[in-house]
Amino acid sequence: MASCFASIYVISMNDGSKTLLAASDDSYYFFAWPVWSPDGKWISYINVPSGITSTFEDSLYMTATGCLEKPQTCPGEMKGPVSRPKYAFRGPMAWSPDSSFLAVFDGTHVVKNILQVVNIRGNSRRTLMDDLSASGMVWLSGGQIVFDQDEHIVKVDPGQDDMTVLANLDGVVIGAVLIGQ
Repeated sequence: MASCFASIYVISMNDGSKTLLAASDDSYYFFAWPVWSPDGKWISYINVPSGITSTFEDSLYMTATGCLEKPQTCPGEMKGPVSRPKYAFRGPMAWSPDSSFLAVFDGTHVVKNILQVVNIRGNSRRTLMDDLSASGMVWLSGGQIVFDQDEHIVKVDPGQDDMTVLANLDGVVIGAVLIGQ
């Protein structure tokens, strides 16, 4: 196999063995922000252009974790692109509790983030909110998506259009680690 610019591996906590899940042998893009689905059946990730001269678009991909039983099959099990962004996907992502949807941020350094929900079975997506300055995200078992927004931690219900402030913070949030319930 060609040397890889950026790859995603699954590493065993028991013996340290690693299984290649996705690999790029092209220096124009890399894989980022892997997230394991709650049902354990999928790992989603985004391929990201590595520079402004890249002709590749970033896209959402998934690999079925069943391939881990036969590790050599994993790179061939990549499914996607499941969804392409309007602007550029920004990590991290969050799975819905039933593993049917992914919440993703779509935006650029010029365009503020759009919170979108991607239906992985229907390859469709819908916009929940836009004009966000968000980065960290978690999808709670009760159905709400929680993320940082400027100086606040907020939640939104995918079935509604309003955002609820959970906490006010001092200063701008650069990044957040949110732990689901």
